[in-house]
Amino acid sequence: MFRTFTELDAEDPSEKWESTLQPPSISQITASTKFSPRWIKYFYARFKNECPTGRMREADFRRIICMVIESNQVSDPYISRLFCAFSSDPTDKVITFNDIVTCLTFLSEGTPEVQAEWTVRLITGRPDEDNFQYPEFATFVSSVFALGDARERMKRNTEKETARQRAMTLFKELDKDNDGVATKADLARFFRSIQEADTCPV
Repeated sequence: MFRTFTELDAEDPSEKWESTLQPPSISQITASTKFSPRWIKYFYARFKNECPTGRMREADFRRIICMVIESNQVSDPYISRLFCAFSSDPTDKVITFNDIVTCLTFLSEGTPEVQAEWTVRLITGRPDEDNFQYPEFATFVSSVFALGDARERMKRNTEKETARQRAMTLFKELDKDNDGVATKADLARFFRSIQEADTCPV
C-alpha cells in the first residue's frame, strides 16, 4: 500500500508544510503521472528539505538551478521566466511540489502542442495565456541569447542585434496573418514543422 505524504511528514515533525499546500497522495500522483512511487517519495523528500513550508520562492529556485548548472551558463531573466512557467499562480510568486510534478509530467509528452504551451508560459509568464505580441517575444528571445558562458557573450559584440534580428524573423514566421499577435496554435504549427523536417529522410 502506498503511504501518504502526511504519513511521510509525520516522520519529521520539525518540518511542517502549510496545511493548504499538502500535495495529493503518492497513489494519486502515481496514477496521474509517469513517475514511480519511489521517485516521487525521493523527490518529495528533497523538495521538502529545500522548502520546509512547501513554498519555493524564486531565490530558492535560482539557488537550486545554479547548483545543477554553472551560474555563468544561465541568465537571470531566463531563470525568472522558468520560475513563472513552473508556477501555477505566478502572482503568488511561489512553486509548490505539485506544480513541479505536474509540469514535468506535462513536458514529458514532448508534442508540438506541449512545446507551444510551455513556450507561451516562458514568453508571457502566465500559465493560462494563449497569445503574445512582438515586444514580449523579443524580450524572451534576448533572455535565451543571454544563456551560455558570459565571457563568450562579451566577445560577441553583435549579439544584441543578432537576438533582435532572430526575434523579428521568428515572429514574422509565426504571425502569418500579420495582425501583430502570435498564438499558441502558431507555435504548435512551427514546432510541428521542425519535427516533420527532422523526421524526413534525406
